[in-house]
Amino acid sequence: MAPSERRVHERHTVSALDWLDEARLKYGPGVSLIDLSVGGAQIETQGHRLHPGSTLVIELAGRHGDFAIPARVIRCHVSQIIPHPTFRGALEFKRPFAFPGEGRTASPLALDANPAHEHARLTATLRRLAALETNGSPSAQLTTVSEGSLSAALAILDSPAGRRAGNQFANELGRLFKVITRALEGDGPTDLVGDLAERLRRIVPARSIRLLDGVAMSTPHSTDAMKFEVPSSSGTPRALLVEFPRGYRLEEWHRQFLKAASHLVTFANDLNEARRPAAEPPSPRTDSDSDNRAGWHRLVVRYNDGRMLKGFGRDFFPAKGQVHVWPRPDAPPQSRISVQLTHLKAVFFVHDFAGATGVEMQPPSANSGRIVDVTFIDGEILGGRTLTYSAEGPGFFMTPTDGTSNNQRIFVVNNAVRSVQFP
Repeated sequence: MAPSERRVHERHTVSALDWLDEARLKYGPGVSLIDLSVGGAQIETQGHRLHPGSTLVIELAGRHGDFAIPARVIRCHVSQIIPHPTFRGALEFKRPFAFPGEGRTASPLALDANPAHEHARLTATLRRLAALETNGSPSAQLTTVSEGSLSAALAILDSPAGRRAGNQFANELGRLFKVITRALEGDGPTDLVGDLAERLRRIVPARSIRLLDGVAMSTPHSTDAMKFEVPSSSGTPRALLVEFPRGYRLEEWHRQFLKAASHLVTFANDLNEARRPAAEPPSPRTDSDSDNRAGWHRLVVRYNDGRMLKGFGRDFFPAKGQVHVWPRPDAPPQSRISVQLTHLKAVFFVHDFAGATGVEMQPPSANSGRIVDVTFIDGEILGGRTLTYSAEGPGFFMTPTDGTSNNQRIFVVNNAVRSVQFP
């Protein structure tokens, strides 16, 4: 079955497969099933990488019996590192899988999270919280932006494209409404924007989903990425950037779901701003005070594919497998961009974003470690000194030997290195 034919089949998330108890690889570990169709499946494995082009057998166990389905691995990428390395793979079945129960090749998807009902419940919750306000706080009041974003998300359901997207789109959108309602009722996540992004990552086969703000808005356009504007009542320009594995083709219901979800991210982000206490307004900043805030560092993050991201960071712990980048030291938490180290070549801690100035900044020390020459997979060679080199782990730090270098120190990602030499 060609990949183009495989995509025409409706995909069913685990919540729609009430007959399924367990999914596992034959002679291998258990897996987390993301979705299942007649022609294939998406799965996630912890610590077990799937090799594209290889053949395996996935076993599905449920109340109707066990099913062993031969499949070919189409693609695989790292979906997360913390708390465990997790790989997401797409499988193409070697023969169509007949869904059990009623002798059909596809079962209807029940609307267990009706979006119209969940939208009404969310609106009622907002009205109730607003009525309880006694101190004039706007924390439960809808701004024009947030009210419009909720209406826009629901309106996509009634559009021609939304109707074509089917019940799966409606179901997942209803669940997002439910997440927001639970958060407002005090029974949900405090980082609502982050939780919405994580749920999108679980539903859509994205490599990364992040909210861009400030200097991060300059991230270059890619044919493997989609960007959605996220308006704000404060006027701060933001965008939701969704990056996909190279060459991946989205299903139509995924596109409509992302459009609707971007409106809900707008709502959550605007709600966070409205809830910020009046005693903590964003302080006016100048280049001198914000760029030298204690504990913050200017970062230039370089991707394996040549892209570059500039911003500010603090508390960088490579063992966690990611680096966090803010557009400025006083930026709100939801503007943070978390980048997995597996996507990076190196992280540069710099004196200035403009580049080297030719002025002596940090005289090299004779006792600052072993001299090292690093050759990256793309052919670039970087020289310096290191005290922490190890071929194991995510990478190592090095410092430049040139005292006029704009780089204070560099974290080299081991996966991007071809060779290391000690002259």
